[in-house]
Amino acid sequence: MQIKRDARVVTADGKDVGHVERVVIDPGTRDLSHLIVTRGWLFKEDRVLPFSLVAHTTEDEIRLSATRETLESLPLFQETSYVAARDPEPGYAAPYLYYPVGLSGVPAMIPQVHPEITQTMTTSSNIPDEAVALKEGARVVSADQDQVGNIEQVILDGTGRTTHFVIASGLINREHRVIPYIWVKSVTEDEVRLYVNAEVIRRLRTQEAATR
Repeated sequence: MQIKRDARVVTADGKDVGHVERVVIDPGTRDLSHLIVTRGWLFKEDRVLPFSLVAHTTEDEIRLSATRETLESLPLFQETSYVAARDPEPGYAAPYLYYPVGLSGVPAMIPQVHPEITQTMTTSSNIPDEAVALKEGARVVSADQDQVGNIEQVILDGTGRTTHFVIASGLINREHRVIPYIWVKSVTEDEVRLYVNAEVIRRLRTQEAATR
């Protein structure tokens, strides 16, 4: 099974949901638990799609077992909330809103947040704590600090466990190579680091050469 970046996601009845924005991987177990899907007929924002809803995949399409009604309740990938930046002094109860006085001495008509009650914005992701939402095109870095390509595709076994990454390199003549997951040292949102040096990667046969 393969998950390609930008793959189209469709419902069981053929409706366009969006496309794959990220894949959510547990680096320890290698399990692909969720897909982050965005921008389509149904989704206008990034949503967290459990991988258990995937029925089958092709190179360019992911077909789900779910219908529109099931998908509409999926959580947003990231949610923003506002919390007080500091607690007020004990016994102090300042109003949250006030009406500033203008130059004429007349209070403004639009209330503002009281200056002594500030807020800060926090963002949380609706994925498991130990998981990583690997970005589309995340860079791949060798043990000797050389960027050897970008993530193009994730290859899974029958249980949904990641076995390989397909990486792409080159600006004009793109070359694709298959990297076994056992070569992966660490995974973050933006970067996959390898145990092997760049020369090992360059010696791998490209997919283009394999098809000739």
